[in-house]
Amino acid sequence: MKRFILLLGALAIPAGAVAQEVERDIPKRYEVPRGMVLDVDAGEWKNPTPETAFAAFQEDPLVGEYAVIAVLRQTFEPWSREELDAFADVLVQSARDGSPLMAVRSFTALGHSAAVYDGMQDTPYAGATDAFIKLFESSEDRASMENMEGRHALFGIYHSGEAGVEYVEALMESSPEPPPCQHSMMARDEDGRVIWNPDGTAVWTIPENPCPNETVWCLAAELVIDKGGPATFLRDHPKFELWQERCPYRYARF
Repeated sequence: MKRFILLLGALAIPAGAVAQEVERDIPKRYEVPRGMVLDVDAGEWKNPTPETAFAAFQEDPLVGEYAVIAVLRQTFEPWSREELDAFADVLVQSARDGSPLMAVRSFTALGHSAAVYDGMQDTPYAGATDAFIKLFESSEDRASMENMEGRHALFGIYHSGEAGVEYVEALMESSPEPPPCQHSMMARDEDGRVIWNPDGTAVWTIPENPCPNETVWCLAAELVIDKGGPATFLRDHPKFELWQERCPYRYARF
């Protein structure tokens, strides 16, 4: 049985797996199955392992992401659940502590690893929901637009399978509802005319409790109620009006 141990803090795996094809009789990247990695020393393409996949990912996240997904989905060869979960933990840390590009591609790799589609010949990674939950529950100020990590993680949870949908629905149910708020409006004079600034912009009122609220309830409700835009809102949801009145309407699409 393969043995694979990744320390969560050991992200600096030597690069080289995504090196340019050297001037030898080696097939070009587009000539081999997506997700394979180049062994420069051997001069040949090989199936990715957790180690070589993450090395490729570190060197070029946009290309190495395919190797990461191939490992998690066991596209080329099987891995134990323990090995896959250890690898996913490394991606969780990469999403939290890596460069901006690595963080974004770590989220997308975990998301694609759980995808289910017609005609698939590999295995969706069953631990993706748990990985996203780790990210979400450890994120600071997770509903704030200043920190998108929590929003990305909850989006990943919701779209990682039935268990993820149930988690988000339960989170909405158990989280405090947002407080009443007032929307900003253009200031008007006694005659009802809009008041303008010298630079030609309108003067806006600043309410005591301004909308929108940025809360975990609002974040979860957006996923539960918004199924793809106004035409598909769950308008018969018992909390639809509350969400529309007190929460920011932003597409949770990343």
